[in-house]
Amino acid sequence: IHLSNCHLESWSGTIGLGGGSESKLQTSTVQIDTGSDDLWVLSKKCVAADCVNQPKEGSFYDSTLSTTFTKDVTYVDDNYGKPTRIDYYGKKAKFTRHDNRGTFTMKTPHNNHFVKGVYGTETIRLGELPVVNQPFAQILDFNLGSFGDKACGNGKQGLSGKLGLGLADTTTLGYPTLVHNLRE
Repeated sequence: IHLSNCHLESWSGTIGLGGGSESKLQTSTVQIDTGSDDLWVLSKKCVAADCVNQPKEGSFYDSTLSTTFTKDVTYVDDNYGKPTRIDYYGKKAKFTRHDNRGTFTMKTPHNNHFVKGVYGTETIRLGELPVVNQPFAQILDFNLGSFGDKACGNGKQGLSGKLGLGLADTTTLGYPTLVHNLRE
């Protein structure tokens, strides 16, 4: 995977999603984040201002084009609707699961940032290396501001995701991380 440096402070790279025998490989330029464990990509269904103002073709994930996407990711806990306090870049955030199908909202009270999405599984490709049935979040709405910097994306639009390479075995919602699945 080829990495690019942005503003001498963050790294990004392009990952592949899907690409089964009957579907086209989709790509996403993601921020490489060693301090988190989740994989998030912007969905073609995203309604955030940064999404609406960008061309969706070529960088926004469309699950309907994939034969390897699975929508049903069942979370084993039944603590729905009750916020869980998590650490988000050194600040406390509220993470709420809405049902057992992976829908969630994360809010950071200190600056009113939020992200909403839904988890699924997909074949993720790091270069030629496939990771089959990797849980990831399709981002449907956000105001984090971290995806819109065109200078850090592919030149046409900003970053279209975040790849957490932290060493935890599970993501914020308890799914296996990409690093965990690479080790398996």
